[in-house]
Amino acid sequence: MSNTSFMYDLSAGNCVGVGHPDLFIEVEYEKEARRVCENCPVIDECLITGVVGRHEGVWGGMWLNRVFSHTLRAKRSRKAFRERQSSIAAKLGMTLTQYLAAYGEGVKGLERAAEALKHLPA
Repeated sequence: MSNTSFMYDLSAGNCVGVGHPDLFIEVEYEKEARRVCENCPVIDECLITGVVGRHEGVWGGMWLNRVFSHTLRAKRSRKAFRERQSSIAAKLGMTLTQYLAAYGEGVKGLERAAEALKHLPA
């Protein structure tokens, strides 16, 4: 079910070389994993890779199991997702309002934005 045809190079990520094998996939390590993601240079690309690939665990500083189950109800989760959307919008040369109008909310909007990002010059 994973879409592996859409991947960014995440080798510059803060997670590279982190030794604990379950850090990003076991819920009991979520907070620690999210701390590793703070200030990561590829956080947006990581989130997009996780969402488009339908991966589980922490990707781009977010617990994707929650994102996919539509439980972004917690204020902190909504705020974190909105921050990622704002950052991705800036990479597309848009404001958040323009991004939301063009691509929509949630996971589906992020998937549509990912397609647009693939066509940007490197």
